[in-house]
Amino acid sequence: MIPTRVGGRLPAHCTGLGKALLSNAHPSELDRVGDPVLTGSTENSIPSRGRLRREIAEIRRSGVAYDRQEMVIGYGCIAAPVRVPGACASAISVCGPISQICADPRLADHVRVTALAIARALTDASRHSA
Repeated sequence: MIPTRVGGRLPAHCTGLGKALLSNAHPSELDRVGDPVLTGSTENSIPSRGRLRREIAEIRRSGVAYDRQEMVIGYGCIAAPVRVPGACASAISVCGPISQICADPRLADHVRVTALAIARALTDASRHSA
């Protein structure tokens, strides 16, 4: 079972959505994530703030975040931040069995493009309501 539910909370550094949201955080905010030593859910979870910073830098560059069996063994996630001017409004993701998530490398592109389309729609809506 994927441990997600509406309104649920999971460690941000162990999930694709959490890392996508953290990609918009100021670097000093990353120091407040979790305990002094990052505790993970699986052996694949990010163990240190240094590695988290490197992964966040890659997410900022690529526009896509991954959960590579970091929350639950056997499951993965591809997520993308929904960025509007001045903020990261939210994030979207696709989750499922790791074999399916990794099966098609184009899936990350679809998630990224969908997040960009949502951001555009939100930006356009806010312009029209102003």
